[in-house]
Amino acid sequence: MNNKDVKLTNSVSTLQTQASLLYTELEQNQNNSLPRDAKVIKLILKTMGIYNVESRVIQQILEFAHRYTSDVLQDALAFSEHAGHNEVNESDIRLAIEGKTTYSFTNPPSRDVLEEIAARRNKLPLPIIQEKYGVRLPPERHCLTAINYQVVPQVSTFSLFLFFIIFFNFLNFLSLFLYIIS
Repeated sequence: MNNKDVKLTNSVSTLQTQASLLYTELEQNQNNSLPRDAKVIKLILKTMGIYNVESRVIQQILEFAHRYTSDVLQDALAFSEHAGHNEVNESDIRLAIEGKTTYSFTNPPSRDVLEEIAARRNKLPLPIIQEKYGVRLPPERHCLTAINYQVVPQVSTFSLFLFFIIFFNFLNFLSLFLYIIS
């Protein structure tokens, strides 16, 4: 056995041990009020050394896992339909996962690239601050200070009175019409 095989065997046995510990801890915590998937996420975080976590973090991880899985399955279904298969097979799922990892997850730019961009940007001096009194606000188009409502004009009582007279006359006419028809 060479060194790579020993490392691989050690990592596999470590993963198996962690999985068995997760399973036993999951069985022990069956009386908790958390759903099973949330318990699994919490246990995975514990194996990574994260013990205190807000419940919203677990919900966000579950939401991300659900969205990612449903997107991959939808893409796999589209690939299988395009290929003329009746069922989604492993190659369709592999292709969908590859597409997601290629186009959804990107690595951040290297430090050298970021330093170069920062150096170019920092060559331009900032504009000179003008001597003005009061609060300095950006231009009006960038502010949320514009009026964002409309005033409804008040209806006069006379026009309201006229509306009700016309409405009741219409109802009387309608009832008379229905009486004549029947």
